Amino acid sequence: MIIFIGLFGFVINNLIFNASGANILGLMGVSSPSHHIWNSVLMHRLADLGHNVTVLSVDLPRPNEKLPPNLHYIHLENGYSVTGVTSYIGMGVFEFIPIYYGRKLAAMEVILQSKGMQQLLNYPDSFKFDVILYDYIIGPYLLGFVHKFNYPPLIGMSAFHNPPITMDLMSNHYFPAYIPYHSTTYSPVMDFWQRLENTLIFMADTAYRRMVFVPRVDDLVRPYFSSNMSYLGDISKHTAIALVNSHPAINFVEPLPPNVIEVGGMQMLEPKPLPKDLEEFLNKSKDGAIFISFGTNMKSQDFTVEQVDVIVNAMAELPQYNFMWKFDVKYLKRSLPENVLAKTNFPQTDVLAHPKLKAFVTHCGGLSSQEAMWRGVPMVGVPLFFDQHRNLRQSMDAGIAVKLDFLTMTTEDLVQAIKKVIEDPQMRQKIKEKSNQFQNRPMKPLETAVWWVEYILQNPNPYHLKSHAERLNIFQANSLDCILFILAVGVSIISFVVIVVVFVWRKISNILRPAKVKTN
Repeated sequence: MIIFIGLFGFVINNLIFNASGANILGLMGVSSPSHHIWNSVLMHRLADLGHNVTVLSVDLPRPNEKLPPNLHYIHLENGYSVTGVTSYIGMGVFEFIPIYYGRKLAAMEVILQSKGMQQLLNYPDSFKFDVILYDYIIGPYLLGFVHKFNYPPLIGMSAFHNPPITMDLMSNHYFPAYIPYHSTTYSPVMDFWQRLENTLIFMADTAYRRMVFVPRVDDLVRPYFSSNMSYLGDISKHTAIALVNSHPAINFVEPLPPNVIEVGGMQMLEPKPLPKDLEEFLNKSKDGAIFISFGTNMKSQDFTVEQVDVIVNAMAELPQYNFMWKFDVKYLKRSLPENVLAKTNFPQTDVLAHPKLKAFVTHCGGLSSQEAMWRGVPMVGVPLFFDQHRNLRQSMDAGIAVKLDFLTMTTEDLVQAIKKVIEDPQMRQKIKEKSNQFQNRPMKPLETAVWWVEYILQNPNPYHLKSHAERLNIFQANSLDCILFILAVGVSIISFVVIVVVFVWRKISNILRPAKVKTN
């Protein structure tokens, strides 16, 4: 009888569960663990709230991660077949643009052949998804599923701040006069030549993306879907809202339309207790601990022997601190000092929340910078590529970080930089202020993101949030045609006045000029 009641309760709960939850599809085709970290926080939270969530993803949850039963992953198993991201180190911005998009196309070609891709393609076209969320940083290559499943509401997500590609979807403006391109080192206060270069970079990126990259993506993807599918660039414009990983406290302030929602720091959850070995290692440190991580894209095997020696020697010269270093020890050719714990993975946000942690040596990736600011930990920034240089510039302008060059730093440079961020009282005060600015908001970023997803479920066509700029081309949207017309009219008027003045002056001069008297 008890067993029957239990089974009956289980069935009723599932019926209620499935009746109240929406069917949500996540298209997460970006080959980046940090993007997976950010995106999965929202996917998992939506599942916790009772929605049925299917995620097509190049990444899977960790093996020991507890998942709700209504969360289902379909693996794009070829997601990391195309590598070489470390070659971007030291690359010029204009050189970077075509190489970056070219590698993304190569990755897409492999990912599209994944078994996971075929698995979702095998779903019946009539299968009903109530909303689709997708990571749009590398373009619309998975948006054929929007067409396949009859155009449910579409929500864009970007762990990469508010990237320029957002304006392709939302028709928002970009402002190169005071928003530096993500791989430059400029601040918002630029001189004329910096603004000119920044504008040219934005123009080059936008032109290449729209005129070369997206058409090639469309050609690549079209064979996998029906022949009457719309152009992928047009499908991307169905995006109702974009959830972007930015916030005024940590990013450059820019005007945004109401359908571009800032949820910067969405990955920040309440810190969990650390594993016993980490807790003991942190607590036994004499003057505190330091965490060193160069992110998920920089692999241990990518470091040279000389670069490893610089880091290890610096840690040895600071025995009063315990160091946690994200590094695979099988690539070490020397022993480590006793004050160093090296592992391939650390629970980074929880480590940064520990009261014994004094500094963070970081590559200044977007998530790492946010997590350090949220937890109130000053940084030694060693940027490598992409947005990391700009992230560090923002932190330095805020007085919460110092900079080292990855290719030229010495052991002494690293030792002095660590001492600087730990011992400078002004830096400690400024990082506390920055943490408060970042956290102090009406709703937590994850709650904000969930609210907007559920809003779109209830209001699938929020046309009132869309900017009318989507009807205009770039010249019209920025009034460049009007400015050119005004300048042309002004030049014409000035030219006419000058011509009239010159004509009148000549006439008057001829009249007033004394007549020549002829002499024999």
